[in-house]
Formats: sequence, structure tokens, C-alpha cells
Amino acid sequence: VATIGSTVTFLQCALADPGILKPYPNSDKDGADTAGLQLLPSTGGRSCGPCGIVQPVGSLHCEFCHVCIDAYDHHCPWMSKCIGRQNLREFHRFLCVGLSSLVFVCIGVITAPASFGLS
Repeated sequence: VATIGSTVTFLQCALADPGILKPYPNSDKDGADTAGLQLLPSTGGRSCGPCGIVQPVGSLHCEFCHVCIDAYDHHCPWMSKCIGRQNLREFHRFLCVGLSSLVFVCIGVITAPASFGLS
């Protein structure tokens, strides 16, 4: 049951849209980010050259996915995608289910009788 729960919550997070910001219609996308590498989320009004958008507060251009993410949290290497406004709840659910199943397995191992061929 724990494995199924972990798999389901992983897939819910991995398949959810993180909140990719789309360029406005007829926006000039020059392909060059004039501001350089973005290390901190936008405070609002920052222009992203590669995406051709003006970033809202909390968004960030991911250097791995090459898109701007609304309410960027982080890029998750295990999910191979960004975690943002639209998939953060699913990510937290995956962490809770995964950690709960780990605790369940640890308690099962600790409380199991130690009768592995010892007489």
C-alpha cells in the first residue's frame, strides 16, 4: 500500500504543470537574456529575454527547463522538473506519503521478531 501511495503521488507531481508562464501574444522574443543568470525570484517587473515575458512577483527563469515558472520553489532533479505554484501541493503530498511509508517500514523492521535462522 505504501509503495502504491508513493507511486501515485510521485506521478501526480511529475505529470502536473508547475506553472509555466507563457509569453504574451505578439511579444518580442529576442532570445538573449539581457539581465544574465537569474539567481533570485523576481520582485515583479523583471523582463525575461529568452521567454519574452515580464515576470510577476516570485517567478524565476529555470536554467534547466529554460522556461519561467510562476511562484518558483526549486528545480527537482528527482522529478526532473520545476516545482512551482501549480504543483507545489502535489510535491508536498509526495514528500509526506514517502516519509510516512519510510517510517512505516522502519517501525516494521524494528518491531519484527528476530528469528532469521537463529536457534
